[in-house]
Amino acid sequence: WPFKAYHIYIFTRTYRHPLLRYIPMNVSQKCQYALRALLELAQRGDSQPVPSTAIAESRSIPVRFLETILNELKQAGWVRSRRGVRGGYVLSVGLESLSVGDVVRLIDGPLMPRNLQPSKGTDGTPNVFHAVWVQAHDAIAEVLDAATFDQLLAQEQGHATTPVFSI
Repeated sequence: WPFKAYHIYIFTRTYRHPLLRYIPMNVSQKCQYALRALLELAQRGDSQPVPSTAIAESRSIPVRFLETILNELKQAGWVRSRRGVRGGYVLSVGLESLSVGDVVRLIDGPLMPRNLQPSKGTDGTPNVFHAVWVQAHDAIAEVLDAATFDQLLAQEQGHATTPVFSI
């Protein structure tokens, strides 16, 4: 798999549990590219299709990976494409309805850790960490789902202050 995974740490101000102080989460490079591509399309608006080479150059994304990513976004119904000399890609959804959480789930799959242990062990005793991981999942999902592309675009353009997400 050619995409690297990055660890993103969500720093929190208030804690429900000491283990939630730093919540590790893997976000693949492919997902980072998808987020950047969507933000570029959001910035350019829907008046003219944007060629994939222009997106790649503007956001430092390798073109060969970008084409694959744009096809996935197209299959999800989030972008439209036009062929030809004046072809390219445009967003087909509203910025306020598309969140970072949506993109992460599409590209990387569920937010829940893949190796989550069941709530009870094989001997029937409770797994005390299960509730912690479920709370961590809910907190991460809340932050990622609250970050919509209209907010991100406003931040990038300097029209809004950076929101403080707290878990």
